[in-house]
Amino acid sequence: MFQQTNIQAILFDYDGVVVNMDKTLALKAADDHYASFILPPLTVLTDLIYNNPFNTELDLGKISIEELRERLRVQAWKGDKESWSQWWEAVDNSYKISQPMQKLLSKLHSKYRLGLISDNHIGFRRWLESRPDITQYFDTIVCSAEEGIKKPDKRIFLHAMHEIHSTFATTIFIDDYQANVIAARTFGMPAIHFRTYTQMQEELQKILGSLCKYKGDYHAITKRAL
Repeated sequence: MFQQTNIQAILFDYDGVVVNMDKTLALKAADDHYASFILPPLTVLTDLIYNNPFNTELDLGKISIEELRERLRVQAWKGDKESWSQWWEAVDNSYKISQPMQKLLSKLHSKYRLGLISDNHIGFRRWLESRPDITQYFDTIVCSAEEGIKKPDKRIFLHAMHEIHSTFATTIFIDDYQANVIAARTFGMPAIHFRTYTQMQEELQKILGSLCKYKGDYHAITKRAL
């Protein structure tokens, strides 16, 4: 991977990159409702949530997060709906951003324009507003359900480029899903397939050389664009 000296922006995937589920917390919450599960809680967390047939509809804004969770409840739960909702709230709260990631984002945000590009539900942006520990680092958030398109569709990347006032060639893209990374590279983006935090940081260092090269004024650029 060659060194880029003209990088102006970095786009991050959300789930699996910026945050990760703390399964210990989610499973601990499941202990209070263990008798209500039809499927083992770990199966629900690692398989049903991510590999159910309804996620594409969710990510494209065709169904709400409430509709998805009701469909999953039928498959995974024999308790009452209120307890199911309580457990899901605990699952939502189990997504954590690590201290090393926070420090890295803070350093990057002082020199580069940062954005989130997430395949997520229509209420994702509203929910994320309750997480200033995450949103403080990002200049823009692009959500698939709001746009009606999802990664790796080129159009959602183009929308993100417009929002962050950048181009494919001057924007790094980081995602834990390899197909999205491959697509981004075909669009001309320097892209990193996230596997571990350390690996991602090392690859970022290779691209940027120094994490403090670009010194453009994001707010000045934004004002000129308006």
